[in-house]
Amino acid sequence: MRYFQKYSYREHNHGTQTVIFAVSDSYEELFQNIGIETDIFILESVRKDLNTEEGSFAIDELPFSINQLACQSDEDHNALFFCLNATDLKFNRYCALFFGSLPILENLDFIGKIDSKVSGDDKIWQSGNYGFEINPLREYNFTAYSFDIRVLEEAKITSNIYKTVDNDNIQISNIIDRWRDNNYQTFSELFNHEIFFWRNTASLQYCYFSPLGNLYKIIQKYLDFTAEILQEKLGISLNLQLLESDLGIGVQLAVYKFIQTLINGFPVSRWEVESGEEIRGLRLRDNWVPDSTTSAAHICIKMIDPYYSADSEEDETIASNEKEFSFLMLDNTAELLFSIARSLACYILPSYVAGNQINFEFKSRKGIVENDYTYIIGSQEAGFDTSSILTSNKNSYYSNANNNANDGFDSYVQGDSSKDFTTKNNERKLTEQRKNIKYDRLLFSSSPTMIGLKNEQGIVRNYQPLNAVYRNSYLRTYDESNYDYGIKYKGEKSSYLHTSIYIHTVPAPESEVATNLGSIIPVARPVAGVVAKVNNENMHFNTLTDYVNYIMSRDVQYYETEYNLTVPYWNGFSKNTDGSNPSWKNIKLGSKIKLYESIKRYEDEEWIDVDVQREYVVVGIERNLQKPETTLKLHSLDRFAFGTWDSPVSPPVFIFQPGTQSNLYDESMDVESFESDTEIESGDVVMIKPNQKIMKAENKSIYYHYPIGIALSSGGVGDTIVVQLSGLVKSSRYDFLQAGKMIQLRYNPADLNLSTSLLEDKTADEDMIVNLGLSVSPDSLFMNIQRMELP
Repeated sequence: MRYFQKYSYREHNHGTQTVIFAVSDSYEELFQNIGIETDIFILESVRKDLNTEEGSFAIDELPFSINQLACQSDEDHNALFFCLNATDLKFNRYCALFFGSLPILENLDFIGKIDSKVSGDDKIWQSGNYGFEINPLREYNFTAYSFDIRVLEEAKITSNIYKTVDNDNIQISNIIDRWRDNNYQTFSELFNHEIFFWRNTASLQYCYFSPLGNLYKIIQKYLDFTAEILQEKLGISLNLQLLESDLGIGVQLAVYKFIQTLINGFPVSRWEVESGEEIRGLRLRDNWVPDSTTSAAHICIKMIDPYYSADSEEDETIASNEKEFSFLMLDNTAELLFSIARSLACYILPSYVAGNQINFEFKSRKGIVENDYTYIIGSQEAGFDTSSILTSNKNSYYSNANNNANDGFDSYVQGDSSKDFTTKNNERKLTEQRKNIKYDRLLFSSSPTMIGLKNEQGIVRNYQPLNAVYRNSYLRTYDESNYDYGIKYKGEKSSYLHTSIYIHTVPAPESEVATNLGSIIPVARPVAGVVAKVNNENMHFNTLTDYVNYIMSRDVQYYETEYNLTVPYWNGFSKNTDGSNPSWKNIKLGSKIKLYESIKRYEDEEWIDVDVQREYVVVGIERNLQKPETTLKLHSLDRFAFGTWDSPVSPPVFIFQPGTQSNLYDESMDVESFESDTEIESGDVVMIKPNQKIMKAENKSIYYHYPIGIALSSGGVGDTIVVQLSGLVKSSRYDFLQAGKMIQLRYNPADLNLSTSLLEDKTADEDMIVNLGLSVSPDSLFMNIQRMELP
């Protein structure tokens, strides 16, 4: 059944504009030139907005009303009650607005679903005094919301979905059920173990991440499942397509280095991470291209379903703890798309390319603005407001790498709760209470996250990537025969959930083999830092969360100065300065408008006239459907002044070593002054005594907690010594033969008490190991003090 209303207005200089409003219980029928004509619909305005605080397109809406007194025929009354059926969730009522004489796609301005919430005002009670059979005649108020987003909300991820057949509710599969169908067959099609390190030895040792999947293909699969659900539940046949897109940021890559040492003949192995100079543009696309400057985003398999491969009580417990960090915590496909867009500081934009095909595209800040200008015929009313320029942002975002670790270069020890993770949670709770700041967690993070694995004695013997899988390597044999790691590395059962984004790149020639049987092998890397160009300035962010917070606060705090103007036409917009080919289609969210004005400036003790060009971007459109009129909301173009990182200077390099948090590899130093209790020379490792004075450090178990840093100055008893506690340390006394060597505290009362010569056996003077860090150059080391007792 299709009801429609058609009316026309004559616009000065633009001719006659026909408007068609149609309501139907069949989505496809909206585009058919059939049905029963009526004139009872009172249309208000169709509104389209950018959601500036959430970083998304707000759901388009079209309010309209029907006055029961206007219903003069049976068909009019039928049309009213046809719309009122929308209050019953068993009935779906769709509507569309066309600017043109035919209901075709090129004339479509709005298509939506009538909301079940309807309000009304009683205009007449048809009863006498004291009568209770009032039989009111009412004016009913309806709201239709954009069809594309509304129907995506029907596709539930974990909740039950029902369709009505002969007044019976029949359950159909939700999205997670479809992922799990046929023993996770879809997973095997989209996810693969991704190599991150390959040592070219006789045994060909492969090191993999647990299965990673291309984010573009994963989102498309959610849309495919959504289309299946809509067909089964609503009988609507739709083709939902995700477009490839540039996400507007460059990312630094986390590179893993594997180090193995022998202590008392016992192998101690660990991984270390650094992010270097290589920058890759982050994209949503369906394939990897060798030697490209851009890479497709990938995510961990357990972001979709933490219960994947869980077949024991221990697995179920881990999955239950990880659930809140996965997609399972989202309600439906629409919420998923918005959450992904917010986590990448993008907008999600739907568009129609056919009556039954809807495209979805993630638009970056730099991609939302049109390249060419739109010119307006004039304005009958205009005004601006800068009051919000002083507002403070009350929303902030954070990320967690998983249930134990924060966003960034982080680590935690398997079996232990993360002190830093708990501290961050407590800090956020206090800030929410004291400063009234609302924190929302992002879906994704940017962290390589290392996990420390303990041996049977409870000593941490190995730091490695959180979701690592080993094949054909001594590491696996070593794992199974010597340690109870508490983590599975067999087949698909491999690791914890990890929220970091991964990308593909080519192997690093120093440590990884670049070819396999003559083919280039893509190597997976977690995202570390983020780079972007903002207002022609190349900017670097330590984490993806830092970038999102910067963008969101910039939006809200600075560029919310609004210019509102009303154009007394629907078609008063042209792409040409001469006003040729005007059309309502020429104005859209993201359209760029420039306006000139003359101002006066006081310079050099005189007033001068200055012509100023100001450029704006359309962030809101409201078309009055009761008369030809369009109201625009404009924001300064500077708010969208983003570009591609092109700095000749490389971004800062981060070095991550287990047991530390984010460390910037530069000349910054964490220092403190202490009184000396002995002779100390610059470059010596020092320890603190119970009297809070320092002395030259010794690696004895009785001093287990005492080494604190390296002296930067020399002195004797009673002198004040400057001590560096962390970071990059340089000394002319150092002469390391090779970068990347482990540096240990050694007993040497006459000279330097640190060395690359590692302790293997206990002696009377040395009975424990203190790892100080790694050599970076012949005269420097990156300090990361760790202590362990010899077995």
